[in-house]
Amino acid sequence: MKKLVLAIAISTVAFGASASKVTQISDTNIRKQVDTYQFDLDRDNNALVEINDGNYHDVVITQGQAVKGLDLNRAVVSYQGSGSNNDTAISQDRFSNDALVKASSEAKNNDVSIDQTDNNRALVSLAKADGNVVDIEQNYNNQARVSIAGNSKNWAYGNDIDIDQTGNSNIANVNFIGNVDDYDVLISQGGNGSRAEVELKNSSDSGYNNLIANVDNGIHIVQTHNDYAGVFVSNSDNTAVYINQQ
Repeated sequence: MKKLVLAIAISTVAFGASASKVTQISDTNIRKQVDTYQFDLDRDNNALVEINDGNYHDVVITQGQAVKGLDLNRAVVSYQGSGSNNDTAISQDRFSNDALVKASSEAKNNDVSIDQTDNNRALVSLAKADGNVVDIEQNYNNQARVSIAGNSKNWAYGNDIDIDQTGNSNIANVNFIGNVDDYDVLISQGGNGSRAEVELKNSSDSGYNNLIANVDNGIHIVQTHNDYAGVFVSNSDNTAVYINQQ
């Protein structure tokens, strides 16, 4: 059985499920946002990179297998103040890893790549961000969350989000709040029992009226078997939503 929920503004269309967000998907715990950077030295590896008001940086974090037991790696990259054209790549092998990439203000034209295997958590949080590319790849039993926010003075334009989860029992959540316009979202979940939600508030201009001419723009969710997809749009215009449940 597949479940699809599509809610736009006040009107609601529901197929096989009630038109409400799923709590386990919509929250942004991600292990309490990597425990606010208070790293536990009993874990395998801990990496923290903080950059203040800097442009054109490359950050690459690779965390491998533990000597014994689970990996339990943590990686945090934090951009504070204005920062543009930065590239961030996090690769975590094996199980129970956490990755957080956060830009607090006016981050533009940044590339974020997170590659994880099984039972991991990844969170990308960008504020007042333009022209960013976020790519998250995971296998099974993972959580991936992307949050992008703008405001009345600093809109967020042209962000591309790609979440690729190949195994079973994954969760993907994308949240756009406050003048986040001209975005593209692709969530691909290849296994069974996965859940995906996209929420838009005050965010517009994403591939409307392009069903034939340009199907790359907009919100795309692709799933296989026994999955759930929910898209929630409020106070937003010109949005294209494509859900393919096989």
